[in-house]
Amino acid sequence: MENYKNSGKNVLFVIALVAVIFSCNSNKSSNVKKDNPSVSFGICTDVHLNVIHDATRRIQVFVDDMNSKKTDFIIEMGDFCYPDSTSDEFLSVYNSFKNDKYFVLGNHDKDNGVTWEQTKKYFGMPASYYSFDKNGFHFIVLNGNEFADTKNHFTPTLL
Repeated sequence: MENYKNSGKNVLFVIALVAVIFSCNSNKSSNVKKDNPSVSFGICTDVHLNVIHDATRRIQVFVDDMNSKKTDFIIEMGDFCYPDSTSDEFLSVYNSFKNDKYFVLGNHDKDNGVTWEQTKKYFGMPASYYSFDKNGFHFIVLNGNEFADTKNHFTPTLL
């Protein structure tokens, strides 16, 4: 059963990536760059702060690189850290990125027994499913951990 859950998460990630690609250059955004619309972003995933010994160093290298490249935003794709005080320093390193930062919920982000609500609050996420516009491109963030109730998340506001 565990393999099925993981394959479902991978399928949702692919769907999310396709949704981003096909929703690019939407006219919904008020922050469209008129001349040559482009967006640059950095992705990190599966950092696993609470089980990987050098996670803070790795996230610092990532953030420093993205800042030096003046990337429009960064997004972590889940399995980031436990949402408690043991992760505060690590999260402050991620939050030192100078532009927008986004989060995707990962199954290991709540390994220490917290709820999705607590995890979203700790990361400052608006919801499990949300969208944002950047430079005329529309991005949709999905929660691959909730398979049963996805029909209630795809609202016109999200899309």
